[in-house]
Amino acid sequence: MLPGGEVAFPGGEVALTGGEVALTGDEVTFTGGEVALTVGEVALTGDEVTLTGGEVALTGGEVALTGGDVTLTGDEVALTGGEVALTVGEVALTGDEVTLTGGEVALTGGEVALTGGEVALTGGDVTLTGDEVALTGGEVTLTGDEVPLTGGEVALTGGEVALTGGEVALTGGEVALTGGEVALTVDEVRLTGGEVALTVGEVALTGGAVALTGGEVALIGGEVMLIGGEVMLTVGEVALTGGEVALTSGEVMFLTWCVIKTLIWYFKTPTYHYYYYYYYYYLIMAQCF
Repeated sequence: MLPGGEVAFPGGEVALTGGEVALTGDEVTFTGGEVALTVGEVALTGDEVTLTGGEVALTGGEVALTGGDVTLTGDEVALTGGEVALTVGEVALTGDEVTLTGGEVALTGGEVALTGGEVALTGGDVTLTGDEVALTGGEVTLTGDEVPLTGGEVALTGGEVALTGGEVALTGGEVALTGGEVALTVDEVRLTGGEVALTVGEVALTGGAVALTGGEVALIGGEVMLIGGEVMLTVGEVALTGGEVALTSGEVMFLTWCVIKTLIWYFKTPTYHYYYYYYYYYLIMAQCF
């Protein structure tokens, strides 16, 4: 254990290996070509925690970073352990590859930012909680039994965005998923916010139950598919815009459109051809029901 007002490790290579490593101070700084902490338990606690190097790796049964600001910057940033927890005012992970792997992965802060060519969070439970949650990379992958993203603003931006788990929930004042391909695949998919926007080349939502709820819901892509046992869109305004739009479920009902078509045929049919009206009426009702 190294306690102090300021704890700094500068060098070409920084390595700490032991049964338990604890660094506590107002400022904890690791700077080197390679920074590696490999132990049974890793704990970094301070007002500001910074690890900077070509490769930053924390490996242990439990990895915990707690401070006012936590910043991990390197070509490759990897946190691997049974439990990975980052709890701070601001969390920033920046590198060509950002990887968090553990039985439980939790990021909790006022602002959470993961930025890299490839961003991967893998664990039994993956939780990102903050006023603003942003994941930006060429590939963004969140995989777990339960994947919740909760914040005032939730933004996922990448060439390919994949959220896979038993339950996937995106909850925020504004929820935005933007990428070349966006795939949400789970037993239950829930996007809830004042504004929900999915903008990509291909949009696919697949699950036992698919529910989109917000003041305004917009799905824009070359191909838009909603596939589930039950598909519900409940909003003030619903917009599906794409080269191909498909809604597939056990039961799809467009009652309002059926009534509109019936009225159109009614007013277009001459008065002396009322039997045509009855013919089209029964035809349309048979299609609707």
